[in-house]
Amino acid sequence: MLHKWLSVAMNYPRRVMAVVGVLVVLALLQFPRMAVDTDPENMLPASAPVRVFDRAVKKEFALYDQIVLGVVNREDPDGVFNVSTLKKIYDLTGRIKEIPGVMPYELVSFSTKDNVLQDGIGAVRFTWLMEEPPTTREEALAIRAEAEDHPMFRGSVVSEDGQMLALYIPLEKKSLSYEVAQAVRKILKEEQGPEEYHITGLPVAEDQFGVEMFKQMAISAPLAGLVIF
Repeated sequence: MLHKWLSVAMNYPRRVMAVVGVLVVLALLQFPRMAVDTDPENMLPASAPVRVFDRAVKKEFALYDQIVLGVVNREDPDGVFNVSTLKKIYDLTGRIKEIPGVMPYELVSFSTKDNVLQDGIGAVRFTWLMEEPPTTREEALAIRAEAEDHPMFRGSVVSEDGQMLALYIPLEKKSLSYEVAQAVRKILKEEQGPEEYHITGLPVAEDQFGVEMFKQMAISAPLAGLVIF
């Protein structure tokens, strides 16, 4: 059989090349219909038990894919709990809420989450942990005391040494993580001061990899072809 195909190719080279050319053109016409998917979840079918369980847990506990913005201040003796840094965090929270694809009512920040306090015998009072930016060092340290006393914040939203805190930014769809992260980076470019900012989170890593991978391929693949040629 192989000998027969080789014989046809040798005896009718122009016809064979014409057929190959038509097949190449037909293959190229399919490129616009291709969809790039870098989500590892989609390596499994939607009906896979682990994916079904994951969706059920997220729905039951109202969990969302999210990216994390870390804010670090190692220069101030009070860490991030100084008037200037807390003011920046308050403003950042407001601007991040307006980014398309962000779920503002689920965003975790000092100015968006409740602080439950005892208000007399048999009564509790709900307030924002940082309803307004502090104007004095005493107010900033009071926010730190409340944050460190909050079991959901200590060690997750704010570090034990007070030098770092995190904003958890929930996404409407995981596929929007790259666009949201880029929008956050654009906002952070306008910030001045001793603070360091770090963006992380599984959706960012997955989506960033998918975007940057194809940028690198667009450069490296032609160069590899040139070297081989």
